[in-house]
Amino acid sequence: MTPCGLGLQRVNRLGGDMVAGGVAGLMATAPMSLVMEALRQLLPSGERHALPPRHVMLRASHKAGLGRHVAGGARRTGVTLVAHFAYGGAAGSVFGPLARLTGLSPILVGLGYGLGVWCVSYLGLLPAAALFPPATDVSARRNALMIAAHLVWGAALGALTSSRLAPDEPERGA
Repeated sequence: MTPCGLGLQRVNRLGGDMVAGGVAGLMATAPMSLVMEALRQLLPSGERHALPPRHVMLRASHKAGLGRHVAGGARRTGVTLVAHFAYGGAAGSVFGPLARLTGLSPILVGLGYGLGVWCVSYLGLLPAAALFPPATDVSARRNALMIAAHLVWGAALGALTSSRLAPDEPERGA
């Protein structure tokens, strides 16, 4: 195989791994969301307000001048779910190639990745974009809820990605 062919093979595998991770991230957002809602019900009544995905979506839509378009209950819930699943899919697409590189258990790597996504999101991106307060300003119970949910997402992401990654093929001509 020519060097160009080897490069194309690697690009194709990278793209396939990104798609596998993206689909897995999208799917892993379902159990994560269920855990978030179940754990929210266990919080003291004063802490059972809306979960971060709703706050983020509302803030983002207002900043974009679209707040009035997502004001209704069902529409607001739908937009929140679409945005949350899209974020999970996007974050998962980065995981796909990483899962192949580590050589470790995909579930173990997924747990670490889920925790990393929580850290980057709640200690960095969301506060920097003024979409959600930093985790340091949120109660320990709500942080624990969100960390647990991200660990569920990461474990599911790892399990789902490992079953979808294309097998390594020996590079011919190398």
